[in-house]
Amino acid sequence: MEKVFIKPTSKEILIKDSAKEGYLDIYSYDYNTDHQKRKLGSLYIIGNVSQGATTDIDANGDGVQDEMDIAYMVNLVASLAKREYYAKPDLAAKEAFSATLKKINEIVEEFFKNKGTKVNIGIFAVAGEDILISKLGKFKILLSRDDQVIDVLNNIALFTKEHVDEREFSNIISGKVKSGDKLLAFYPSRFITSREKTIKDHFVKLTWTDFLEKINSARSGRTQAACAALYIDINKAKESVVAPIPQPKELKPKKMPLVSPDAQLISVDSDVQPPSTAIELDKPELPLPTPYGIGTPTDNVGAATVQEIPKIIPSEFSSAKKENIFEKLFSTFRSLMPMRSRSTSLGRIGAVAWHVKLRKRAIYATPALVLIIIGGWVAKSFIFVSAEEKESRKFAKEVQANIDLAQSKLDANDLTGVRELLLSSLLNSTLPSDAKKEMDALLDKADNAAAANPVLVESLPEEITLKIGLFTLFNEDIKDNKYGLSVPTIGFDLYQDNLYILAGDRIFKVIDAAKGVHTSVGWLQDDVTVPTDSVAIAVDGDVYTLSKSGTLTKYFRGAKVATYETSVPSGDVSLLTAKDIPNLYIVNESLGRIYVIDKASGSVIKVLKLGNSQPFTASWVDEKGVLYLGSPDGKVWKVE
Repeated sequence: MEKVFIKPTSKEILIKDSAKEGYLDIYSYDYNTDHQKRKLGSLYIIGNVSQGATTDIDANGDGVQDEMDIAYMVNLVASLAKREYYAKPDLAAKEAFSATLKKINEIVEEFFKNKGTKVNIGIFAVAGEDILISKLGKFKILLSRDDQVIDVLNNIALFTKEHVDEREFSNIISGKVKSGDKLLAFYPSRFITSREKTIKDHFVKLTWTDFLEKINSARSGRTQAACAALYIDINKAKESVVAPIPQPKELKPKKMPLVSPDAQLISVDSDVQPPSTAIELDKPELPLPTPYGIGTPTDNVGAATVQEIPKIIPSEFSSAKKENIFEKLFSTFRSLMPMRSRSTSLGRIGAVAWHVKLRKRAIYATPALVLIIIGGWVAKSFIFVSAEEKESRKFAKEVQANIDLAQSKLDANDLTGVRELLLSSLLNSTLPSDAKKEMDALLDKADNAAAANPVLVESLPEEITLKIGLFTLFNEDIKDNKYGLSVPTIGFDLYQDNLYILAGDRIFKVIDAAKGVHTSVGWLQDDVTVPTDSVAIAVDGDVYTLSKSGTLTKYFRGAKVATYETSVPSGDVSLLTAKDIPNLYIVNESLGRIYVIDKASGSVIKVLKLGNSQPFTASWVDEKGVLYLGSPDGKVWKVE
């Protein structure tokens, strides 16, 4: 049985011969091979960003040319679109597309702060028979069906169209596609617009190879050509939806052949056909044995066939059960109990003797009974214990031992030891609630923690939203090894458009990474290395690294200038700071604790306990030292 589904096949046309058109790029994401994400289909982004001659006036009255590199804008939108659209495969395509546009809109406003910047981006998805489109600025998409060209964005009969705000992706244009359709999506550059009628004719009549040849032919006559287009064929694809059914031979168990000393081995497989004539062997009927006590032993002499009776070894064939220790105790107890008299004519003397005997037996029976009860309790408690019960008791002992050890370390003022022991223990999801409360109280004493009251806010500040978008892009670039790092990346931070990457025992710097540069250089001096157990990095002009043991190291211009022991063991934590604030923040989102570190001394000056019922998943700090925390349900909390 086969499943039939719609599958788009895309081909890119990207020509960047004209500097006047600005930056052009195309992104295509196809998850048709991933069954979990297939229903979301394919996602496409075509973008153009250009910058006019924007001139500001400086203090002397002279013109200042804005030199901001705008190439990263399309990359950022594409990266966010890919991450958000495929983040929840269980959503319907339109819901996922809407959520994606909402997320992108949080950062595109930043693009328009420079009045001379012109942004044109088209985003669309083909998910099965559905096509979903949204655009910012100039973008076109043509549909070839039944030898006709349809302008998708302007055809209200086949596609629902709503007004799109010039400065954001505010609406979705949706419709249906079918097998045999073709799509041509493009940014309407001068090169394309001047030939649009001819291109439409070629698009309807020609296959991909011939169409591309026509584009190249038109390009060869011009030196200022620019084109960013996607040519997409919509076809049906098939795949098997069930595994091959096993044949009957595989389903039937093999039968073992019957073998006698005088017979040959005969195959009895079910797929071997029997001979056409069946041969029945003569089987003499043997007389049934005469039950003992009926007739005489000689009644069947001479008529029955004498058969050898197999020898039975008593130790191997016994109907008696072996007594265990408890049964022996019960037997002893029963033997000591008095037996009822068989005679009803006992005299007074016999009755007195019987009572004396009963008392003696009771004296012996009581210890035996006590021994039986104690033995049963011991067996239940220590012998007949399940593996789960044993593991549970072992874990409870370990938890109590950790609590006792933490208390002794606290009494000895070993704060590092207390934090190291309890921070790792509290992250255990199987920890009983009463033990967790006890450990949490001990950690509060060690930290001298103060309660913090996070305030729910509607959204993150723009500066943090933009930084998150850039970090997403950097993370994708690191995964694709665009920075050419030879060792695994531990963490990174951004300062004044420059990216600082902590990898292995080294720090790399990418100058103007926020502007799309991917060239990395070693930042540390030749004789300087980073501790190998480092887990985080933060930059504010100086560079700070944090190790698992809580060692904070400060670097300036590639040289190590200071080392501080914070006494804060740091496993899965965030290290945060900003240029003009006096503190560093070690945030343990899982436990809801924030350790405030003085930059000058490296000491813990305050510990904030958030008291959250569920762990936070992310943390950020702005230029004023205000902390923002993200929860799993997408809410944002502020801590001042």
